[in-house]
Amino acid sequence: MISIADADPNKDDRILCVGNPQNEWFAVSYGKVTSGIEKFGETHGYSSNAMKHTAYMQVGSSGGAAINERMQLAGITPGGYYSADGARFRYGVLIPASGIGICLAEWAAQG
Repeated sequence: MISIADADPNKDDRILCVGNPQNEWFAVSYGKVTSGIEKFGETHGYSSNAMKHTAYMQVGSSGGAAINERMQLAGITPGGYYSADGARFRYGVLIPASGIGICLAEWAAQG
């Protein structure tokens, strides 16, 4: 069992990302967090806050775990961004641990 990190990752922290692209294989990559928390848009009145990272994200790996060096869940990876022609991976995105905690608290409160 893995625990949720007590604190969000910091810039330059190393992370390991796990995904399951197209349900065909497990993809594992590693990299570093490259930004602080940034606003990445709004959906249904809920602000999306995320952090950028360098761990390669294969298309279809959204929802995978980002694990810190203490083997804790540092975040969830909703995806990554590619060049306009789709040929080059630019950066990945992760919803940090604090965002996961907020979501779980809201879900639990709805009972």
